Amino acid sequence: MKTRPVTLSSVLCVFLCWMPVFFFPFLALLAEAHLQLRVFHTDYRTAILNNEIQQLTQQIKDLRAREAELQAIRRLEAMAPELGLVAPAHDQIILVEVPASQIPGVQNVTFAQLASPLEILPIPSVSTDERVTSP
Repeated sequence: MKTRPVTLSSVLCVFLCWMPVFFFPFLALLAEAHLQLRVFHTDYRTAILNNEIQQLTQQIKDLRAREAELQAIRRLEAMAPELGLVAPAHDQIILVEVPASQIPGVQNVTFAQLASPLEILPIPSVSTDERVTSP
């Protein structure tokens, strides 16, 4: 059996005949991979946006609660003169100073100035197991 010599034209002819068999499935797989990546990206962005929506919704609820609290304080401040409530005079204020070392559970003591007569300052927390004893 005689073999034909391989020429460039015969190789090119075979390549062009078999190219659609490999090219179009490869193209279809490439398109499928691209679409799948787009779906994953869209799902990821949707999850991020849903998380942001939940955070912003919670922030709105917190701000509405704070607004209601401030409106209640303003309403009380407006009603205070009608109820006979006034800010204490300077001679009516008694300052009690306790060194931080004598208060169990308190590390740092800070002082704050009242912005309005009805503002409530936080009290340092002391655990219920510890008792303050007088010296």
